[in-house]
Amino acid sequence: MIENKNRNQEEDKSIAVAEESREASWKSKSFMASMFMGDLDVSMCFPFPEQEPSDKALGDEWVEKVDQWCAENVDGEEIDRSGEIPAAVLRGLAELGLFGIKIPTKYGGLGLSQTNYMRILTAVARHCGSTVATLSAHQSIGVPQPLKRRPAPQWRRISAAAGFARRPSGRRCGRRRRGAGHGRKLA
Repeated sequence: MIENKNRNQEEDKSIAVAEESREASWKSKSFMASMFMGDLDVSMCFPFPEQEPSDKALGDEWVEKVDQWCAENVDGEEIDRSGEIPAAVLRGLAELGLFGIKIPTKYGGLGLSQTNYMRILTAVARHCGSTVATLSAHQSIGVPQPLKRRPAPQWRRISAAAGFARRPSGRRCGRRRRGAGHGRKLA
């Protein structure tokens, strides 16, 4: 156990219990846990799992469509230079249904797999990191959970994509900021 003069006796006991309960022999080996412990077993990575052919075909269609749309509509260099994602880009992403990639079709989403979600994000990232971060954050920060309680497709609204950019009073900000203290705007 690592010595720490700032720990009290109760904390030392808790750490000792945690250390004693650490699994010494794995029933099924965890790649991340073994990597953390310094035992990198790359055989766990191969063969890499293949995507089901029908799911891959569906993903191929979406990736091509999104990549083409981004090539025509997303200017990543301008977005980085100005610090603003144009409203037309957010509108276009919404019209494509990209704010609901993993949302089940019964709620109006695309209902795509996690693998295709990642493939689509990769396609957007080739054009603009800020845009893919916005798209990913919108779908990662609690969007699917409210659907279990209320199936209204509020996630489809563009304003929902920037719901995190509201003033404390609840009014919408005139401009969405990238982060505290950065002073860079997102439109």
